[in-house]
Amino acid sequence: MPRTLVVCWLLMLNGFCSGALYAADKTMGKLFIKAADSNVNGQQFADPELASTIKDMKVRHGKFAVVDDESQAEFLIVVLERKMEMRSPMGTPVNYKLVSATFSIKDGSSWKPACKLTNSGFNGGSSWGIAAGRVINEAEKCAKEHAGK
Repeated sequence: MPRTLVVCWLLMLNGFCSGALYAADKTMGKLFIKAADSNVNGQQFADPELASTIKDMKVRHGKFAVVDDESQAEFLIVVLERKMEMRSPMGTPVNYKLVSATFSIKDGSSWKPACKLTNSGFNGGSSWGIAAGRVINEAEKCAKEHAGK
């Protein structure tokens, strides 16, 4: 009898936990990330620094599900720029990493611009990975603001 009770209790607990995990795993939607085009004399060139930022964003995708095909995406991030700036938040100059991008939402078969994204705030750019993660956080906020519009 006690064994049956323990098994029932474990099965019930498992059901509660899996429901909580399912809720935590919900995504905001499918996201495609790409770099802005760089044209020089009519030729397109890939920027290796922007490609590195895209890789960082794919690792730190937050609540988005990253897809490899733009046509499957509901959201689009276009990385525009990646640069360093000297800042002195506490009196000591540090190289602050800045990433800027645009965020668009699928509207039928085209993209509707929604927000300009940048990493900001304290410690928002002490590394390129953190900067990319902060931009993803801003994209999540923008997606929530535009949900249902």
